[in-house]
Amino acid sequence: MTKYIFSYEYTEYQKKFGEMLTVEQAAFVAGIKPEIVKNLISHALIETVKMEPEPIIHVRHIPKLKKVIRLHYDLGVGWNSMGVVLDLLEKIENLENRLENKK
Repeated sequence: MTKYIFSYEYTEYQKKFGEMLTVEQAAFVAGIKPEIVKNLISHALIETVKMEPEPIIHVRHIPKLKKVIRLHYDLGVGWNSMGVVLDLLEKIENLENRLENKK
């Protein structure tokens, strides 16, 4: 189910903004301030395509950006712990996919 939501969101963002987003556009899509996006980039929680002269974010990273925001504001996960939490969630998702494929 998540894959379909991601696909839909990706297509909608792509139609509206194109493949590449500025920090301001990514912040708008995620409903946060641009300073928070810059903070996430500096903590290497969100990947950028290029950094100069301004950070550019590929539209495929928006679902991860939204996930980071939900984890922080809804569950209270700290910025410093976020990398570990994201890694663990990715491992869980990979294990679930492997189990699903074995069925």
